[in-house]
Amino acid sequence: MPKEHGRPQKNLITSTPTAAKNLQDRNMKTQLTRKRLIEKKSVQEESFDELVPKRARRELAQKSEAVSSSDPSGILSTETKTVMTVEGASESDLSDGEDNSTFSRVGVPRLSEYEKKRLKNIRENAKFFASLNMLESATSLRRSVTKRRPPLPRQKKLKPDEEVVSRKSMRLQRLDPEGTPLPELPVKPETDYITRYVMKPAGPLQMVLVNEEQDDAFHDFQKGWNDTFSKVTMSTNRKQADNLERYRASLDRMTIEESYVCKVVRGRIYSMAIHPSETPVLIAAGDAYGGVGVWNLSKKNDPSHEVFIFEPHIQQVCCMHFSPTNPSQLFSLSYDGTVRCGDFTKTVFDEVYRTDFSLSSFDFLGQDGSTLILSHFDGGLAIVDRRTPGTSHEVFGTVEMGVLRTVHVHPEDRHYFVGCGGRTVNIYDVRQVKNKKLQNPVASLKGHSRNITSAYFSPTLGKRVVTTCYDDRLRVYDTSCILSNIDPLSSIRHNNFTGRWLTSFRAVWDPKREDCFVVGSMSRPRQIEVFHETGSLLHTFFNMDYLASVCSINVMHPTRNVLAGGNSSGRVHVFMD
Repeated sequence: MPKEHGRPQKNLITSTPTAAKNLQDRNMKTQLTRKRLIEKKSVQEESFDELVPKRARRELAQKSEAVSSSDPSGILSTETKTVMTVEGASESDLSDGEDNSTFSRVGVPRLSEYEKKRLKNIRENAKFFASLNMLESATSLRRSVTKRRPPLPRQKKLKPDEEVVSRKSMRLQRLDPEGTPLPELPVKPETDYITRYVMKPAGPLQMVLVNEEQDDAFHDFQKGWNDTFSKVTMSTNRKQADNLERYRASLDRMTIEESYVCKVVRGRIYSMAIHPSETPVLIAAGDAYGGVGVWNLSKKNDPSHEVFIFEPHIQQVCCMHFSPTNPSQLFSLSYDGTVRCGDFTKTVFDEVYRTDFSLSSFDFLGQDGSTLILSHFDGGLAIVDRRTPGTSHEVFGTVEMGVLRTVHVHPEDRHYFVGCGGRTVNIYDVRQVKNKKLQNPVASLKGHSRNITSAYFSPTLGKRVVTTCYDDRLRVYDTSCILSNIDPLSSIRHNNFTGRWLTSFRAVWDPKREDCFVVGSMSRPRQIEVFHETGSLLHTFFNMDYLASVCSINVMHPTRNVLAGGNSSGRVHVFMD
């Protein structure tokens, strides 16, 4: 038949009567087969207790209980227990003479030879395990594990009247090992930290020695002062060596010995100065605790050394200079905000300047030493005239860099001064300091990438400026012609990282030379280095026997070949010819 559009085609097999009858017969056979299987399964699932005789059922239950009681820990498998039970039941039934076919009909099958051999092996294995006494061992282990821990004893409650006595060591009780009381410790006075930062009284202070054992020597030193130091001629015109080779040879002749090393102050040295007299050599040093020490090197053969220590300040002495006109006066500036002038003829420290802010450096504006320019750490700038009454400034200004570490006046054009702070070094005109902020420096020295510790003009003509920077560089600038921006003339690689416990390096000029400067060193063996303005290393002062520390602060004599270096323990090392 042709296929009609849109209707499914009928199955040709189911459409005939014969095919339909065959399909119906097949379904009926399937249902009969399924019914027979269900009936057979139901017959097999009939209760075993209803088919087994009562006597056999009773004995089977007893044997099952015997097998279970013989294995309380469950070591024997379920299959072994079942086989042992069925085997016992079949043997007892067969021994009573009952028919085997009847017993097999109720669900106990007949055993083949293989199955009998298998059951025999199982019985032998069970007997072997029973001979090992594993059941008793398991039972004892189980009892030991499940045994309850004894309860912790209860702590006795303290009565309210009883007090807990804490243990205390005999050392804290001030007792010796035998129980005898030790003597009481002496009562300590007020700590140095409190008394150290109590400001000194305003006005002049008497020169009172801290090291009282040198009192008699100081009186003799004071009596001979007029005969020794008053005849010193203070001259600013310093002679320079003929050539560099002769100067290098003079440095080679300078040596150090045991008598040239002395502890001048108690703490870390922050500043030093050398008296301009040629004989005797007088060295002054300022420490971190406001102390000022003076060492008379003429007594070098004296094992006790002639050292006089004073305390005109209470904090670190950052800068020191002898007066350019009066050889008996020593100026000292401290972080505590005071500037004092120590007069050895009057044995007094006169107060020159006092402020509530921290000071960092100073220099003489006039050649007679009557006018001073001072720098504050916070960028302030003060001009002080000693000829006017009082201890305040005449003019005060600030710089745009915000910090001032050092100030130094040009040796010829004294209205110029160089100041450094942060990463900036500028040259200013002192005539512009009129109680205002200096925003337009005369010149800027470029090239610094980290903080600067010092900047100084060359001593005679001021044609060079040497700077020390934490970027591990010493730089020399040409200031013979002052321009707005000045680039370095030479840059010297030098380790300036002194750390926390050493005073920062400050490269200073040799007063006898216009082209050579001296600086401390972190190299080993410990040494002091002398450089030329071109960057070449001229000389290295070292001695492994008497120089074993870093000399951060160094100063050279204006006329003699004398170099003094101070370390962070208060010792001064002197090289001289």
